[in-house]
Amino acid sequence: MVLTLADARPKLWKYASSVPFDSASDDQIAEFDSTLNRLCERILIEGKWRGCFKRITLRTYNNTLTLPRNLDYCIGVDPITSSWSAFGFPLNIYSRWFEFAASGPGLTAECAVSCSLRGLISVSDNAQTFADPEGTFYLRSKSTRGGSFTLIGGLDENGNPINRNVRLHITNGTTTTTQKYTEMPFIEKSETSASVELYSVDTTTAVETLLCVYAPSEIIPAYTRYIIPGAQDGNTFACLCKLKFVTAIADTDIIIPSVTDALILGLMSFQFRDKNDAERSALYFGPNYPETTGKMSGCIDVLDSDLAELTSTQMPMFNVSRDYAAGTIRNVT
Repeated sequence: MVLTLADARPKLWKYASSVPFDSASDDQIAEFDSTLNRLCERILIEGKWRGCFKRITLRTYNNTLTLPRNLDYCIGVDPITSSWSAFGFPLNIYSRWFEFAASGPGLTAECAVSCSLRGLISVSDNAQTFADPEGTFYLRSKSTRGGSFTLIGGLDENGNPINRNVRLHITNGTTTTTQKYTEMPFIEKSETSASVELYSVDTTTAVETLLCVYAPSEIIPAYTRYIIPGAQDGNTFACLCKLKFVTAIADTDIIIPSVTDALILGLMSFQFRDKNDAERSALYFGPNYPETTGKMSGCIDVLDSDLAELTSTQMPMFNVSRDYAAGTIRNVT
């Protein structure tokens, strides 16, 4: 069963608050929402659970692949339309340090071919746009509601550091900076009641390029980005990704993971933690491995059981015969 934030409040309320749900104030509801969000963030950090993956098709910009805000990192990537798609094999995913290894491949297409590099290299956890503008440009916002961007730093049209913050207003319409850039500034955004589009505008040709579409609740955008040496603009890849924690704000936002018993135990663990009872807090959160220790199931144990139910019916990626080891060598155990 999938829980929305509105569904979760009455079901989980008594495990996080001593105030009856029916008489709760707006501030108390906001406090509950904050506690539940902190729990979901902690759970997503702890492991990979049922409902925490998503398969999505993404396009490259030049040779970069940037994940949307609700995705944390790639677990598997398979080319659909690219120079490698004809081979029909998934790509390797390399550490961010791979580029800097001694005699490493670098990031150019030529190096990728000569070094037989066929994969993704993680390069950033905090990319703020999906495309990087080139040349000299303005920044432009488009929306249907009000707010503002605060643009910090960056380089001006002469390549000099900009030592002041630039305010770009978000209105019901279009607003453009008077400041020219040759390098993107750091972006902070106010909460808005509608999504906001951010464009670069070439100062010579006036051509707009869409850089990103920001969700209403985004304040400091931060996306995971990979470089795929040898990839071209517009190549598409099927990506299996781990979900990133995104704060549930609206009543219709989904709580991930939506395992009610695990959330109950997690909220109880938080209550004991707030009372400085570290032992019982750890017991209710887990993992306690009850099948071997005889202890109660904690939040993590319930999530493990839920995942085990799903994976028990799946074929493992590597399967070994019980009767034979390698080739025709009899298995002695």
